[in-house]
Amino acid sequence: MSGLPSIIETERFSLSWLSPDDLRELSERGVWGEIANPCQLLTAQEAGLAEFFANRIEQNPAHTTWTIRGIIDRERNALVGHAGFHLAPDSEGLVEVGYCVGEAFRRQGIAKEAVTGLLAAARDSGEVNMIRGCTAPTNEISRHLLQALGFTYSGMVDDEQDGPEEVYLLPLGGDGTVS
Repeated sequence: MSGLPSIIETERFSLSWLSPDDLRELSERGVWGEIANPCQLLTAQEAGLAEFFANRIEQNPAHTTWTIRGIIDRERNALVGHAGFHLAPDSEGLVEVGYCVGEAFRRQGIAKEAVTGLLAAARDSGEVNMIRGCTAPTNEISRHLLQALGFTYSGMVDDEQDGPEEVYLLPLGGDGTVS
């Protein structure tokens, strides 16, 4: 398994993979090097998420570069959100995408641009056949984003941590194109 590039560039953002050390720095200090963190992402209430991904990467290096990335607004030099895949592709080539944009930066197309960059990188890796996105039934914005990107509703699951979630799937063709 080869993984994804450490940094995925989109028009406005750098999707920078967060190592366990990066995640712990954000969690403990609220900063990440010289990058501003105006929404204090991956600190305080998201500290558990930061540690969860740090442990996941340390326990299985195959997840390195597939997991959580900072969405860095290059113009502001600021962390405006995070996005990535929950794990490396499974044996069937399935990955699950996740994303979060800081409240002050929502409704600016950031999630759509970041997820589009992740989808392209997953397609280009040649390791992914299907991408899953899950959202709470009450999260209309996330549902609309997934649908706008070509995901189709597949059913409901009861996630032990997040409760009921709608599942959306986006198949990639054998040639890496969206089916």
